[in-house]
Amino acid sequence: MSKITGYLSTTLMILFFISVAPSLLTNIKKQYQEVLKPHICVACINVNCEIKETESYIKQLNKYFKDKDIKAILLQIDSPGGAAGSSQAIFNELLALKKEFPKPVVAISNNCCASGAYYIAATADHIIASPSAMIGSIGVVVGFFNISNILKKYDVNYIDKHAGIYKTAGSPYLPTNLEQEKMLQELSDDIYRQFTNDIASCRKLSLKETDKWANGKIFTGDQALKLGLIDETGSKYNAIKKIRELALIKDEEEISWVEEKENNALTQFLTGKTNQDFSPDAIAQSILNKLNSSFVRCH
Repeated sequence: MSKITGYLSTTLMILFFISVAPSLLTNIKKQYQEVLKPHICVACINVNCEIKETESYIKQLNKYFKDKDIKAILLQIDSPGGAAGSSQAIFNELLALKKEFPKPVVAISNNCCASGAYYIAATADHIIASPSAMIGSIGVVVGFFNISNILKKYDVNYIDKHAGIYKTAGSPYLPTNLEQEKMLQELSDDIYRQFTNDIASCRKLSLKETDKWANGKIFTGDQALKLGLIDETGSKYNAIKKIRELALIKDEEEISWVEEKENNALTQFLTGKTNQDFSPDAIAQSILNKLNSSFVRCH
């Protein structure tokens, strides 16, 4: 009886193997084909928040441009802009690296590529956006809080000792005078001049027509295309197609995406890998710092 059971078990195992063998062999074949298939590395950099710092972006850019295995770079942008200096610094870094380590750069935005974010996108060889994406907002804001009237209302005096009549320009505690306001306007105008000059140079636009494509105006992707601010409306499919064209990647070659992994705030806190201090004193000081200083934004 035991021999018959053994024969039956063996027979069933053989039949089972025969039934699954074709599928198993097919999957193994596919896996080996995938491994053996030529892969081309393309880096992806995400600009999807307000632009404040430059270190993380510049670190990625240097890493990817200097890596000979990476044949192109995709900038995925969904940002309203940010600090003028930071945006310009990333812009200049991109231009310098493109010159020293030539490789195609394509930018794509699905929702928003405005102001400082567009400043960065302008360095790309090809810009793609959704037809309804918000593009442009090429302008500058010099802004600060002023609570001097509130202090006066409640009979609160702010006293400081300073040298230089312009030193308190932008102070939240003291009213600005005409000379200070004139200086701040000149500051804004000069940054705007630099911004429009750089965009006109990269996008081959006329500086005599900045009232059409700049002046802080926001456009849809369709409108931006007509103005020359972008090269194409579409999606990531179009971006991949353009990358293949510019980087000479064949259709049979797979693209392997190289991208930095971002730790969330909780992970950073638990691992201690964060420079931020979330104590009440630090938060209060941060708020005071914001109130106590003017800021320049491409926003």
